[in-house]
Amino acid sequence: MLYVNGELKCVAINNLNALKCESLWVKLYEHPGASVTLGVCYRSSTALEDEITNMFTAITQASKERFLIVGDFNYPTINWENFL
Repeated sequence: MLYVNGELKCVAINNLNALKCESLWVKLYEHPGASVTLGVCYRSSTALEDEITNMFTAITQASKERFLIVGDFNYPTINWENFL
């Protein structure tokens, strides 16, 4: 779920939202000429390989500009001390 206050200008990013994965992508406009891409992602522990590939395709595309990604990627074996 993503809630955006009505005072902010927010537009769905259709090409990223069209990818078959559990994610939602919007562009938030701070003022004319300044924006940030926001992605909310969920990777199910039973996600199929195509779904995971599509999610990382979306992340790769979004990362070409200013962006913020939040969500649950379900990688329980990540070592957060060493980032491995």
